[in-house]
Amino acid sequence: MKADTGARAWPAVAVFDNYWATTLAFASSLGRRGVPLHFYGRGAGRWSRFCARHRQCPAITDAARFIPWLRDQVRSGAISRIAPTTDMLAYCAS
Repeated sequence: MKADTGARAWPAVAVFDNYWATTLAFASSLGRRGVPLHFYGRGAGRWSRFCARHRQCPAITDAARFIPWLRDQVRSGAISRIAPTTDMLAYCAS
């Protein structure tokens, strides 16, 4: 499938927990459609051809650090969309 390179400017989507096949498949699906992906953490997604940006963040399993960090990123506008690809991430984002 070719990437959707139409005139539409998609907002970037933050992808966390990118160690899992389901997360990478989700990201690949968005990336093929031209959605810019910002990968956070040390997972394999940072080497994806669809990775527009890679940044470090606290581990999502460390909720005491991750949730305040995520809240600050969303409030500042650095992150506006989150791919809810795992239960833990959905919990932290809620």
